[in-house]
Amino acid sequence: AVFAVENPQLITDLVETDFGYHIIEVQNISQEKKSNKYEPQISYEILAWDKNDIPWKKTALTGKYLENASTGYDQVGQPLVNLYFTPEGGELFANFTARIASKTCPNNNTDGVCRLGIKVGGNWITRPTVREKISGRNAQINGNFTFESAKRLSNDLNLGAIEAPVKLSGEFGIKPSFGEKQLSQSLKAAAFGLLATIIFMIVLYRWAGLMAGISLILYLGLMTILIKFWPASFGGPIVLTLSGLAGIALSIGLAVDGNILIFERMREEYKKGKSIEDSVDLGFLRAWSAIRDSNLTTLLSCIILFSIGSSIIKGFAITLMIGTLLSMFTAIMISRVLLRSTLLIKFFKKHPQLFTLKK
Repeated sequence: AVFAVENPQLITDLVETDFGYHIIEVQNISQEKKSNKYEPQISYEILAWDKNDIPWKKTALTGKYLENASTGYDQVGQPLVNLYFTPEGGELFANFTARIASKTCPNNNTDGVCRLGIKVGGNWITRPTVREKISGRNAQINGNFTFESAKRLSNDLNLGAIEAPVKLSGEFGIKPSFGEKQLSQSLKAAAFGLLATIIFMIVLYRWAGLMAGISLILYLGLMTILIKFWPASFGGPIVLTLSGLAGIALSIGLAVDGNILIFERMREEYKKGKSIEDSVDLGFLRAWSAIRDSNLTTLLSCIILFSIGSSIIKGFAITLMIGTLLSMFTAIMISRVLLRSTLLIKFFKKHPQLFTLKK
């Protein structure tokens, strides 16, 4: 309609476009002008190297072998990034990590440990260290992550795993379910093991064994409270996994071991002619040095495992550390209070056989 007008004027007819109906006034018409403009054309090529790229060697493990990256937590509640590869990608990743772990990189400021760098869009997004071969299709990147930084890294990895631009239309969270059946079976096994331990102590040490069983139940209650309300400043809350359950089970054994040492010392003192009250006091006093030394060596091992171990080992170390401290408390304090309270009743003083005490 506009180009059909020869002189400036108001177009009286309504002009229909894709956007609606319009009234158009042509105010000025000028002649078309043509001109030639010449610009110099220069062809050149820049040759340069990024000094950060020089030590790195490109591998065949590209984003197409990564099925998914997600945010999760390790056994001590620290955020991490989970990687899930395709079958072929898992095999490539295992081969690369095996080669990298066998090398030494003295200029990496990581005590000789080499790194596996990851780029997305030509930019470095992470360069984690590799200390051992990682087999299978699952891998983890852990470190001093916050939840936000771990989520940002997992999003970057997911974007790098595809070759087309992505527009985020929504997101959702998935509750952990891997190993749920095994965890349930482990809890049942721990309950049956605890019951069997208490029955064994009652059969072997009678009333004293019952007191030890009560202290064990109190120990589990305190352990549950600490795991549930472990402060975030110390890596809490603690995520209970199979390795964590192993640490708790081992600490239960340490608690029972402490009670056995105490009861055997009580027997020795009673055979020497001591009264029941004195035998109880001396039993705890004589057994304390052995209980202290054995638990201190366990705590030292836990500290070493927590300092240099992987996330799974850290979960085992922290639960064993808490359990060891609690086992010392229950074996020395709670069991002693229960036994001394029992001896306030004259019936128990007159029947030392209830404590398996014989002259």
